[in-house]
Amino acid sequence: MNELQNVYLSLLENDDEQVREVAARSLYEMLEADVVDALLEIAETASHPGYLEVIWLLGKSEEVRATDLLLRNLSHVDPRLREVAASALAEIGDVQALQPLIAALEDESAEVRDAAAMALGELRDSRAVLPLIAQLDNAETQQVAAWALATIGDQRAAPALLALIDSDQPDAMRGMAVRSLGRMSDGENVDIFLSALKDRSHLVVIEACKILGELQEDSASEVLFEVFNAAENPRVSLNAAVALAKIGDPRCNEYLMKILAEDDDWGRRLNALLGLRELQEDEKVKNALRAALKDPHWLLQKQAALSMVAHLDEDIFSTLASFLSNEDEDIMQAVVEASLLELSEDDDETLEDLEDLPDPMG
Repeated sequence: MNELQNVYLSLLENDDEQVREVAARSLYEMLEADVVDALLEIAETASHPGYLEVIWLLGKSEEVRATDLLLRNLSHVDPRLREVAASALAEIGDVQALQPLIAALEDESAEVRDAAAMALGELRDSRAVLPLIAQLDNAETQQVAAWALATIGDQRAAPALLALIDSDQPDAMRGMAVRSLGRMSDGENVDIFLSALKDRSHLVVIEACKILGELQEDSASEVLFEVFNAAENPRVSLNAAVALAKIGDPRCNEYLMKILAEDDDWGRRLNALLGLRELQEDEKVKNALRAALKDPHWLLQKQAALSMVAHLDEDIFSTLASFLSNEDEDIMQAVVEASLLELSEDDDETLEDLEDLPDPMG
């Protein structure tokens, strides 16, 4: 280990929780074999001040040797440790954790139950399906259980999720049920999502718009356009317009370009961009995406650059994609700027070439 790693390991013993958290996040960036060995040794002392942070780091390390330790902590008296242990087991993905995590679905702590459900979703083992379906009846855990079932993708969950959509459950839960069914869909059950466009709740309608756009379901165009024209909720309008763009319907292009150019909310601008980039055959759309390269938010710059690089050259896109998806803002910003620098070296010729090259994004 180098000196800096030793410093951060020593800071895990600090009495200040914020100091320990900073140390843990710093060590996360340098989880080499020697560091993991040290963490495993520290974890043998349950009274260590940074025990919780050590458990978190061992999960991030994806070290199978930590499985037994984490399983023991699933029954720890401290619910925070039980929660972190469950999340760490999800990171490691060891099937030994399956039955203990299923048992943790009955934990007295809602946070632990949620962490266990998420972990079971990550394990993607069909043996967790029935216990997770049972959690759909629990108002405190049903949303996370629905997410986990969608991640596993077992069709046995479909009837229970469908029943939730038509129930008197809270709108957020019914929306999650629509989203979960959509994630399990390979293009079937389109009628369910078309019907959901007429739901009383904008939360359900928004989820249905998203799914129909992702499925690129042509038969939904007219209904989506009706939803767009009739919507009083701006989120519904935007999601219906984005879905139409993803399907290839250009009728809301002007609306999306206005959002991209003028809206104060960067999230709405990003949503508009993600729809518009499916319609880059339109010169106005191309110009709107080029303008987004100068958006004040780095994520808009990133997605605009990705769209342009994708049209420029498939090999370049493949090479840069791993860097452009890095969670570190500084790294993403640097790569975006480097990409734009390459594009700007011969700007006029490069932008003309974009029109004639294939789009690896499909």
